[in-house]
Amino acid sequence: MSAAIGAFAGGLTYALIAGAIGAIGFGIYFYAKAKKEAGARGVDGIHTLGGVTFSGNRITYAGASQPVAGTHVEVLTSGQISRRFDWGNTITGAALLGPVGAVIGAREKKTDDRELYLVITGAERVWSVKLSPKDSELAHSFAAAVNTAALKAAK
Repeated sequence: MSAAIGAFAGGLTYALIAGAIGAIGFGIYFYAKAKKEAGARGVDGIHTLGGVTFSGNRITYAGASQPVAGTHVEVLTSGQISRRFDWGNTITGAALLGPVGAVIGAREKKTDDRELYLVITGAERVWSVKLSPKDSELAHSFAAAVNTAALKAAK
């Protein structure tokens, strides 16, 4: 009886430690994501995305700066996510683990070759910045903020 209680307590301790480590990892991930989103949407009038910083009447990238007036920002995308069925994985899974292996191996293979670019055409320079495809919403928000400021600066 006491051995069973000891085993249960040891398992419970392990589960609590694993849960705490997982919670810390998720906390760090969501903090970094929130910080990135706040930078793109602008905090204290400063917007940052992919190394491009827009503040007040200037936009800066790779150590170069230019006025926001006359600047236009576009978000360009290319590529796609493609899925395909792979018989090889199904057969291998079935050979190794039987019907369960066949089901596991029958999953679709997913290939993601999407690309996302922020193209900044200014009065003095043109910049093209490659971003993660997952940042599409942030890129559009950043572009809208810069284009709105450029329109106001032109008046």
